[in-house]
Amino acid sequence: MACPTCAAIRALLVGAGMTEGMAAPLSESIGKPLEKRIVKEVKKRVPTAANRAYSRAFKKLAPGFKKINGQWKKNGFKRCVKAAHKECR
Repeated sequence: MACPTCAAIRALLVGAGMTEGMAAPLSESIGKPLEKRIVKEVKKRVPTAANRAYSRAFKKLAPGFKKINGQWKKNGFKRCVKAAHKECR
């Protein structure tokens, strides 16, 4: 006995011109739930020592490249990045 979904799919296939013999097995396979999928666990990215050193350097240098209100000075972010990379070398 076919489920209602399989029966509806079979009726659509027969109505579209497919023979009953071809539509029955096809509708049964389409209506079945998919098998369990294997899902890989995504590992969290761990920052390297170089990443941590750059982060510390950037945070230390950033206030010098910012205005009093906290906005970046003109080209301040770019210059801060360059200075932080230089300090990490």
